[in-house]
Amino acid sequence: MSSTRNLETTSSIALWAESAFGPAPSDARLIARANEEMAELLDAVANARFPDYPIEAADVTIVLCRYGQKLGIDVKAAADSTRDADPTNLLFRVAIDVNAAMSKLLRAVTADASYVVKAAALIDLVAMLADFCRLCGVELWDAVEDKMVVNHTRHWRQDGTGHGYHVRDVMTTEQQAH
Repeated sequence: MSSTRNLETTSSIALWAESAFGPAPSDARLIARANEEMAELLDAVANARFPDYPIEAADVTIVLCRYGQKLGIDVKAAADSTRDADPTNLLFRVAIDVNAAMSKLLRAVTADASYVVKAAALIDLVAMLADFCRLCGVELWDAVEDKMVVNHTRHWRQDGTGHGYHVRDVMTTEQQAH
């Protein structure tokens, strides 16, 4: 099954990120930022925060859209592709496998591997994230589009490396009481 919504594309997400954060200085920085999001996914799984699983997978994918755009890879198409997910695997094991795929992509980028190696690593990683989400009963691209709705409304602090972090809203004491 694939996403039935078509609000966002690899290009629209990459353009949003470039506008929000500026250019990334290197491909390695792009993948390192995706790996920060991957750590948040692993933390959610390790702490059994099930509702956060697809949200965190979406965050990883949103960062990967920038790299996909550079390679000319349609990340949404990779997310919508079907692979044989093994439902007997525990979600934590699948998350670990996804993290290994992230490492493979980072190695390809930092070793200045060929386009084919980089593209294959990116497509494999996104397909694994999609498998992970399907095990949670959610389509990855639906989660990406839901998260982009949130991202478009947030305020962001640029970090000077072509990325940034959202500014958390500070609630007043009166707001916290309600």
